Amino acid sequence: MSKETVANHVAKFLQKWGILLVLAVALLLQFIYL
Repeated sequence: MSKETVANHVAKFLQKWGILLVLAVALLLQFIYL
């Protein structure tokens, strides 16, 4: 598997789940720091 292909998969994954990922991290950080 070439690096370009991996980057492509990551890009598609982030397009689908990037927002959810950011939300999950934000919730985790709030949970830790509150």
